[in-house]
Amino acid sequence: MDTDCAGSRSAGLAWPAALAGIFAFSFSATLYKLSGAPPAVGSAFRFAYAALFLALLAWRAGALRPGPGFTPAATAGVLVGLEVVIWNEATGRIGAGPSTVIVNTASLWVMLLTVVVLRRPVGLRPVVGAAVVLCGLVLLRGTGAHRLEFAGIALAVLAAALYGAFILVFARAVSMARDGISPVLWSSAVAVPVSAACAIALGESWHLSLGQHAWLALLGVGVQACGWLLIARSLSSFSAVAVSVLLLLQPALAAVWGVAFLDETLIAIQVAGIAIVLIGVTIARPGADRATGAG
Repeated sequence: MDTDCAGSRSAGLAWPAALAGIFAFSFSATLYKLSGAPPAVGSAFRFAYAALFLALLAWRAGALRPGPGFTPAATAGVLVGLEVVIWNEATGRIGAGPSTVIVNTASLWVMLLTVVVLRRPVGLRPVVGAAVVLCGLVLLRGTGAHRLEFAGIALAVLAAALYGAFILVFARAVSMARDGISPVLWSSAVAVPVSAACAIALGESWHLSLGQHAWLALLGVGVQACGWLLIARSLSSFSAVAVSVLLLLQPALAAVWGVAFLDETLIAIQVAGIAIVLIGVTIARPGADRATGAG
């Protein structure tokens, strides 16, 4: 009886944790664009502020030393470091809302990589869902003066592919780790030099104002660190599939924040494109189950 009550309390706390994490994620592109930082420099500081915060949490929890899962976490850091640099560039080109919608097609890339790399078959639903997503992307590009830059869309698609690879590798790190902090810490820490190397290669300026650092600190601590920790908390009670369905709220919220805070505009055909992309991703996902854990 006590076990059932504890499980019920845990599930009750997991729902608000998942929703809070998704709410935090939805501000990612908006906060970056408000910072006005160059793509790679902004990425480096985002991960640096997150890593400092996570290191403090890990130190207090006695989990600061690398342990099981460090290697996949470090590999995930390389992937996400490159992904965020490219996503930041896409955000600057096509806006916070559209770039977030496209990056959230990462689940389709997870399925593709599962087939190609892990040699695991997928059913008809992912294929149908992918076709629907492509139709939505065509509409999302818009028309006339509101037509989105093709290069920006292509960069967002590339970021989605890298994000899909990151999810697969990060899931491995989480399954091997002894705690929920270290995978987020080490992936964030490794992403710092990766992003910094990109900034140097691109010749970006490191001179940022105090206000720009404030936006990036909020992005690093509030989104990168706390967002992932909250989602990890929810995965202890719900399946990854159930949480991933909730994650569909993120691009919709990001589009709203882009219009509200960045004066971005979306015409009717682009709103329809966003809706169709979300429908396609929903179709492509496997049926929800009652299993818990990373699934």
